[in-house]
Amino acid sequence: MDKFLRNIFKLVIYSIPLFVIVLAIFLGYYLRITFNTIARANFDQDTNDYSLIIQDKFNRYERLMSYVSTTFSALSNVDRKTYNDYFNISNLENEYPGVSSISLVKVVPVSEITSFEEKINSDNSLIYNDTISFDVKPINEFSTIGDQSGNSYVVTYIYPFEGREAALGVDLSTEQLRKEAIDKANATNSPIASQIVEFTLQNIKGFHLIAPVKEVDNEETKDFITIAFRLNDFLNALQNDLPERSGLSMEIYDPSGNMSFTNLEDAFDKTSGISNTFHTSLGQKDWIIKTYAKPNYGLDDTLIYAPILVSAVGVAIAVLSGFIIYLLSISNSRARKLAKKLTKNLKITEKRYNDILNNTSALIYLKDLEGNYLFVNKSFLETLDLKYKQLLGRRTIDLFDEEIAKQILVNENKAIESQSEVKTEEKLPTLDNGIVTYTTIKFPLIDETGEVYGVASISTNIEDRKEFEEELTKRNRDLEQLNQLMINRELKMAELKKEIERLTGTKQSDAKEDSVLPEKKTTPKLITRL
Repeated sequence: MDKFLRNIFKLVIYSIPLFVIVLAIFLGYYLRITFNTIARANFDQDTNDYSLIIQDKFNRYERLMSYVSTTFSALSNVDRKTYNDYFNISNLENEYPGVSSISLVKVVPVSEITSFEEKINSDNSLIYNDTISFDVKPINEFSTIGDQSGNSYVVTYIYPFEGREAALGVDLSTEQLRKEAIDKANATNSPIASQIVEFTLQNIKGFHLIAPVKEVDNEETKDFITIAFRLNDFLNALQNDLPERSGLSMEIYDPSGNMSFTNLEDAFDKTSGISNTFHTSLGQKDWIIKTYAKPNYGLDDTLIYAPILVSAVGVAIAVLSGFIIYLLSISNSRARKLAKKLTKNLKITEKRYNDILNNTSALIYLKDLEGNYLFVNKSFLETLDLKYKQLLGRRTIDLFDEEIAKQILVNENKAIESQSEVKTEEKLPTLDNGIVTYTTIKFPLIDETGEVYGVASISTNIEDRKEFEEELTKRNRDLEQLNQLMINRELKMAELKKEIERLTGTKQSDAKEDSVLPEKKTTPKLITRL
């Protein structure tokens, strides 16, 4: 059987080089998959961060629109200068990059034009009144939407304060601010984004956010706010607000589907890289953002060589393992001989320990934490008149009566809980059903990790010593009683002397040293009186 096992062992050992090569190939493949997974997770996380940041940025612009719109609803009868001061317009470009202008547009039905002009010209404080004589007219010669819908549009620039020439013009026809967009803004009471167009005054692409202003004083005329954006400035500012991620590129497509921004390198191969697409909303229009990165995104470039390196190391290990096998075959026989010798020495040592433990009069046992006996010596078995096999499956409560068992278990628990030695006295039964006093030392058994795994007990018979101590105690008590009697006698003699001195009028110091009583002639009277 040993020879068969040795042959199996050799077969396993000789298979190690082949196993190492297979393992190296597997690890190379596994590493490649793992690195790709890590890169993909990093890419998805960063892409998700981008989407949240961009959406938050869009939400900020919508909140700006809602804020301006709400403010116009509450403060309609003030001039433009007041609005500039109220909104801190001078700092608007820094907080909201890409904003070109903020305009208040009033839709005036044709039938109301005359009365509207009279109202404006009679109140110089109204925001529409930038001229001395106000006339409702199209914004410019290209503006025809107002005519088509039967309305005219009155535009006042809130930002910049310098007016139309300093801003991107609100050219309603060129910028395609369609009537349906205005109607949708009124219906949803939310900002609506226009299409991306080219502003006619500066030939710059941009778009508007449109939001209605709530009616004031039940006026039938309708106002709405437009915020014009320079597209390139808006997208560049958006990209600058994103955290820098090396190797992560991005394309932004406007609601018309045109790519408005990209920082993708020309040499980048989209088919070999990883990509993600997410949608974000501004003014109820979807913007598409696509992100791209290399397959090893977020990882060191040297990691792409890791699978090859693992395979090379595997071959080297295979060669090394062959050499090790040779050394093992030589040392194997030596190891068996050494193991045999050590086993023999261990048995000898174990026998010596057992001889010592079994030839002492002390009762010794070891128990685990469940209360099972791990070892008992010969004296323990003889005292309880048991065989070793009889202890299997039995506990302390099964070997002793309840009071003795309870005493033993309490002391064992003290040693386990305190993890220190406990010295005490215990009463144990004898073969003739007597009770003998033992002095017992209990201590915890602690393994190499510092955990308690059991308890040990060494009990020594001290019955003779106890009897001697009791006899000594009795003699001391008798001597104490005798001493007390002598003291009492001396006290009574002293009292008697005092009484004699009182009756005779003579001090005992004048009498003879060897007599306690006075002269004989006085004795009868003294005795009679006493």
